[in-house]
Amino acid sequence: MRTRRAPAPEHRGESRRPADRDDPLPAPARGRPTPWPPGTTIRVPDDSYRFGEGPLTLRITEVLSVGPFEGRLWAEVRGHQVDADGTVRPRERFASIRVDRARVGTAGPVTQ
Repeated sequence: MRTRRAPAPEHRGESRRPADRDDPLPAPARGRPTPWPPGTTIRVPDDSYRFGEGPLTLRITEVLSVGPFEGRLWAEVRGHQVDADGTVRPRERFASIRVDRARVGTAGPVTQ
């Protein structure tokens, strides 16, 4: 009879591997934290997400994954697009977002 093994304890705020001076990703990227909790609204410039045109304002419903891509930290997320007038679109969409270019909140212009 097989028994289940208890899950490994979580290390909050710490990377599971030692710091590496040659690692191009900052320490938070190595631990893959969730950058935004569900319900957070982020604004992303046109050149910092895939796929779509123009700046994106998105209310996050789920962060699917976080990881490196082309030397930067990206997050794959699901959420509802928010129009310029504040209307939240009912259809959920997917986007890959460059974490360092996303800004929390809806105030202020998105710079490119």
